[in-house]
Amino acid sequence: MKAVFVKEIRSFFTSMIGYTYIAFLILTIGLYFTAINLRGGYNEFGYVLANMNFVLIIAVPILTMRSLVEEKRQRTDQLLLTSPLSVSEIILGKFLALLAVFLIPLGVAATCPLLLSYYGAENLSTAYASLFGFFLLGGACIAIGLYFSSLTENQIIAAAATFFVLLMGYLMQDTIRLFTDSALTSFATFSCILLIGAGLYYFASRNKAISFGSFAFLEGLLLLCYLLTPELLAGLTKKLLNCFNLFEPFYRFIGGIFDLTSVLYYCSISFLFLFLTRQSIRKKSWG
Repeated sequence: MKAVFVKEIRSFFTSMIGYTYIAFLILTIGLYFTAINLRGGYNEFGYVLANMNFVLIIAVPILTMRSLVEEKRQRTDQLLLTSPLSVSEIILGKFLALLAVFLIPLGVAATCPLLLSYYGAENLSTAYASLFGFFLLGGACIAIGLYFSSLTENQIIAAAATFFVLLMGYLMQDTIRLFTDSALTSFATFSCILLIGAGLYYFASRNKAISFGSFAFLEGLLLLCYLLTPELLAGLTKKLLNCFNLFEPFYRFIGGIFDLTSVLYYCSISFLFLFLTRQSIRKKSWG
């Protein structure tokens, strides 16, 4: 795993990608810090990070799009898979390398609350809780980007898919308000999710029988539930969509709340997508 980590770090800093990415984030944080805290007079650094959310949606796909795609393009993926390292160690090494690159601009940003506290205008515990929450959010986004990088051999497609999913997570709070609590709404929503899930599984495994057989079986159960006990489905759409409200837990950290539930949520998202990445790579290596 250490070898993969070092190789990945070197790949970022033997080209302009790593330097450009870090400079972009540092510049953006600096601009927001100047506009919001120094000139705007707001004494909480969390507002800067809250405005960085959309920047993160753009930056993460650029950071992750080449991670696994580049291995396929250079035909080094088979060398990795036949090395003594397990698939899990390869993925974890790449994930930790991406996190390390992401941490560098955050390390620079960590000096901003100290500057504000010098003038007695910053709550350091709230500021660093916000930074920790932003780090967890970034880790979850990176895991999502790594997964989509494992699905394709085109960097643009990987970046676009990651951007789309992160954008949906960013807009989820407003999206939830569009849905009603009716059982029909839940039936339609879950049917779409089952269809998308079947499509993603087929895309990863190329197994039509399991993909669409599972969809037909689960869709039949869902229809039966809707016809016999519709009250069980009422309100489930909003509860389900709230699980994909990727950015909402981060705002609790900005409010000064160190919420263990939010920590577990982001760790779970990271673990889930790293697991899916592992499964995607293993399916392709077996194929």
